[in-house]
Amino acid sequence: MTKIYSGFVVLKDLSLDLNQEEIVGLIGKNGAGKSTLMKIIT
Repeated sequence: MTKIYSGFVVLKDLSLDLNQEEIVGLIGKNGAGKSTLMKIIT
C-alpha cells in the first residue's frame, strides 16, 4: 500500500498482517502516517 498527498509520500510499500485474537499497538513519531493508516483501515 502506498499513499501520496499532494506529491508527498505518506505511506510507502506498507504491508500489514493481522491475526485473530491478537492485540496490536500502533506507535510512531508525529507525521509518520499513523492516522492515515487508521483511516485507510477503517
